[in-house]
Amino acid sequence: MVKRKIENLLFLENYPNMEKDKLTSFLLGGGKMRAVLCNGSLMVNQMRANHQLQIAETLILGRNFLAASLLSANLKEEDLIKIQIDCNGPLGGLNVEADFRHNVRGYLLNNPVNAPDPGSMTLSDYFGAGVLSYTRLNRITNKPFTGKIELQYGNTTHDLAYYFTASEQLATAFKLDVAFSDDGNVKGAGGLLIQALPGTDEELLVEAESIIAELPSLGQWFAGGGTSEDFIGEKMASLQPQILAESPTEFYCPCEKERIRVHIGALPDEDKEDIIRKNEFPIQSVCHNCGTSYLFSWEESMELLTRGRKLQ
Repeated sequence: MVKRKIENLLFLENYPNMEKDKLTSFLLGGGKMRAVLCNGSLMVNQMRANHQLQIAETLILGRNFLAASLLSANLKEEDLIKIQIDCNGPLGGLNVEADFRHNVRGYLLNNPVNAPDPGSMTLSDYFGAGVLSYTRLNRITNKPFTGKIELQYGNTTHDLAYYFTASEQLATAFKLDVAFSDDGNVKGAGGLLIQALPGTDEELLVEAESIIAELPSLGQWFAGGGTSEDFIGEKMASLQPQILAESPTEFYCPCEKERIRVHIGALPDEDKEDIIRKNEFPIQSVCHNCGTSYLFSWEESMELLTRGRKLQ
C-alpha cells in the first residue's frame, strides 16, 4: 500500500495537538455492557486521500471504516470482519473489512457517486433499497459466518445496530461521526459502540440510550484535542466505566507490487497473449481496497508475460 499525501493542511497542522488514532475497550454498568471508543481522525483523512473522495463519499465510507474498526476490538487472532452493502441507489454499495490487528481497508462501488442532485439528497437516498451483510472469518480455519438484513434506514449507524439487535440478539448502539470544517475538510472522526450483554436490565438500557442521544460529536471532540479517556470518564460517568484495553487502529492494506507481479505472471496463457496482442502497456493495476496504483513498464510486463514459454 502506498499512502497518498493528505492535502488537508489544517488537519495536519492540528494533528500534533490531537490524540493519536486508537481503540479503547471498556465496560459499563458494572460489567453488564461492553463498549468500544474509536478515535479514527487520521484514518479517515488517509482514507479520503487514498480514494480521492468528495464530501458525501467521505462521510459514508468514513462511517463504515469507523464501524469496522470498532467491531475489530473483540476479534481473536487471525479473525477478520467484513461489512458489505449491496444497494440500488447511486452509491451502488461498499465493502469494508478490519482484522484482529485493527487494520481497516475498503472501498465504495461507485466513486465518485453519480448523484443527479446531491444538494437535495438525504443520506438514505444514496443507498436506496439493499442488503447489509456482516461476515466474521478466521483466516486459519477459513470458515466464514455471514448474516444479512435488508437495509432499514440507509444509514450505517442505525442499520448495523439493527443487524446486531435483530440477528444476534444483542441490544446495540453505534455513534459514528465524521466532522467537517466549513470548507469541506475532515477535522476529526470517531465512533462509539455499546452492546448490552445478556441479562442487562431494562432500566440500564434506557439510561444508556439517553446518554448516547445527548453525546456531542466525537469528530469535534477529537478535533478539539479531547482524549478518549476524558470522553469516557466525563460522558459515561453515570454508567461507571471500567477501561480494559487500548490499541492502535489505522487504514492499512497489505497489497504490494510483488503480489501483483505474481498475479500477472500466473495469468492463463490466452490472457497473456491477448494483452500482448492488444499492446496494453504499461500494465496498471489498482487495488480497490486502498486506491494504490501499481505500474509495470513495458520491459517488466513483457518479462512477466513471456517468462518460461513461447507465445504464439
